[in-house]
Amino acid sequence: MYSYLNSLPSLSTLRAFEALSRHLDFELAGEELGISAHTIINDINSLEMELNTHLFYRSLDAISLTEQGQHYADKVREAFDTIVEATNSIHPRATHITLSAPPTFAAKWLIPRLHTFTSEHSNINLQILATGELCNFDTDLVDLAIRYGTPPFDDHLSYELYIKDDFISVVSPKLVSLYGKPDEKDNFKSYTLLHDLLKLWPDYLKLIDLESNNEANNVYFNQASLAIDAALSGQGIAICHSFFVKNEIETKQLVYAFPEKLIRESGFYIVFPKSSLNNGNIRKIRDWLISQV
Repeated sequence: MYSYLNSLPSLSTLRAFEALSRHLDFELAGEELGISAHTIINDINSLEMELNTHLFYRSLDAISLTEQGQHYADKVREAFDTIVEATNSIHPRATHITLSAPPTFAAKWLIPRLHTFTSEHSNINLQILATGELCNFDTDLVDLAIRYGTPPFDDHLSYELYIKDDFISVVSPKLVSLYGKPDEKDNFKSYTLLHDLLKLWPDYLKLIDLESNNEANNVYFNQASLAIDAALSGQGIAICHSFFVKNEIETKQLVYAFPEKLIRESGFYIVFPKSSLNNGNIRKIRDWLISQV
């Protein structure tokens, strides 16, 4: 009895093709699959001969997918996702997804909301990698990232604006009761200015039309979360993203030092490789992140 499987390339060859279509590098594709670059080359040559078409353009320093190669890669990836989904429906197993995020974003925004994700997706083990370093999706084994800045990002990445920059100045009400409101009289001179790596105080002072507070003390931190914690403990005025201190404002642990907001074009972006567009678990995390704002 004839089986249509007899007309298909071998699974190992398709795996080699799918890996190369993402990495566009024989060495990286081989490392992912635990085989040599030479084996990848042979598999691709055999596949192109079997299909009687070119799947990749090759030059001395780079390779890229042909139009037919891109179409085939999309379909093969969909097929692999379908096989994984079918297998998991019979034998569910936990899926490990690594999400990279800046430390303050992870501490002040992500972690307080994680319980809603874990309660809805018990089969996904989410690993949070809190780092200020720009992650490499291939070498760092990161599946999804929150990146701060402005696009464009790398060509092989998909990205969408998550939260646009919206900065406010905050202070402990206990400090206000001691020195008076910062925006009244000369009270501002009594306050310490709390800085982080974004160094927003010069721009904020221009926004509120105040000259540099040369008489004030200045304290510098390498993370925004530390500046926020210092403001909570009554050390001075911090400038931070409004969504980082939403709960502290609502519970009156912090109050606005000045009413003005500093708006910039940069912001936090959800970023992941284009090759992951068909990964259902990564889509679930992306959708959950969107739901939280």
